[in-house]
Amino acid sequence: MADKRILVVEDHSSVRTLFRVILESEGYRVSEAEDGDTALEMVESLRPHLILLDLMMPRLDGERVIQELQEKTELRSTPVIVVSAKEEAMDRVTEVIGQENVFGKPFDEEQVIGRVKELIGPGGKTSSSPWKGETRRG
Repeated sequence: MADKRILVVEDHSSVRTLFRVILESEGYRVSEAEDGDTALEMVESLRPHLILLDLMMPRLDGERVIQELQEKTELRSTPVIVVSAKEEAMDRVTEVIGQENVFGKPFDEEQVIGRVKELIGPGGKTSSSPWKGETRRG
């Protein structure tokens, strides 16, 4: 099975690490970016199967990242899942990426992983997460 690549874009390193551990335990290959500018640079070369994105970040926020992706034909079809605490912005991006791809913080790991699997399929291997069934704050 080909490796499924996910780009995690989050300015808090602890939340990036949490997502990396969870996603890698499900068999996905994970790359990380701490802001939107870095994410847009990485997405060009990495061509991830999915982007997991926070909205509140320095330099270039998640809303702008989504707009930039939508403007590039070759990136427009890349699925984006937003996990954020910024409710007003979550409402705005819902119109673009769909309600089913928007999760609030704290998030439910099983719901987010379930949506990842619905969008891009399972990772390269299956093993259980160390936090199975817990709600994570981030």
